[in-house]
Amino acid sequence: MTQKQWRSMFFVLRPKQWIKNLFIFFPVFFGGKLTSANAAIETLIAFAGFCFLTSAVYILNDLSDVNEDRLHPQKKFRPIASGKLPFPLAVAEMIVALFIGFGIFFCLEKTYDAIVWSTAYLLLNIAYTFKLKQISIIDTVTIACGFVIRLYLGSAVSSIALSDWIIIMVFIAALLLAVGKRRDDLVNYHENRHISRRNIQHYSIEYLNVILSVLAAVLVVIYIQYVLSAEAPAQTNGYLSLTIPFVLTGLLRYLQIVLVEKKEADPSAIIWKDTFLQLVLIGWLFLFGYLLYF
Repeated sequence: MTQKQWRSMFFVLRPKQWIKNLFIFFPVFFGGKLTSANAAIETLIAFAGFCFLTSAVYILNDLSDVNEDRLHPQKKFRPIASGKLPFPLAVAEMIVALFIGFGIFFCLEKTYDAIVWSTAYLLLNIAYTFKLKQISIIDTVTIACGFVIRLYLGSAVSSIALSDWIIIMVFIAALLLAVGKRRDDLVNYHENRHISRRNIQHYSIEYLNVILSVLAAVLVVIYIQYVLSAEAPAQTNGYLSLTIPFVLTGLLRYLQIVLVEKKEADPSAIIWKDTFLQLVLIGWLFLFGYLLYF
């Protein structure tokens, strides 16, 4: 095998997308148990296994969308679409990634729970790849459900109960990001006349702009209600309201990127590239963590 094929085998796993799997740590973080060695280690193992599982899903998606990706201005450079990674090799890598992912779960104390939630995620994404992503509205809701499954996986392996507030906020935030990505697909269609998804014609820029505005407003309201509610961690002594400006600033920056600067709306790409948003996220994480753990 050539060096280029080895590189392609690595990049087809989409390691930059693994940042999405950090949602698995939300239960242990918000539950104030990040300093608990057992809970942290179990969550870390689940994170590692889930990264391989999601990579297998990405390969399946690339195999399914190869013809459409070859016509896309950015996606045409992906390993499978560009022809750098042969189909048989990609299929083999997908199967190996699945075995490694599920194999890692056997290192957990709650192997059964991890496999159940991971299987649910896998089945959801198989349905998404072959059918649901072509149904408008359902496509974005399905993506958001995938993030909620990450929460339940983290909760199961760490034995930490999930807060309804966290579930709702993550679902709405994920839906917001999915709608932003769909808007990017629509902008690409208008500029290049390339239909990346058949359901894209059931959307409009105006419609998606309204949804983005509504979801952003709802997310802010729910976050404010959460930090001011009785269910907010008691050890923060009511100071969690200090984190509200970070959430507002982060949302405003994201909307600026999508609506004003009209850059790529892939959440992972934005987080990796946008220094302003990185600083906001680090500031929020530091302040929230300080109030929760010190």
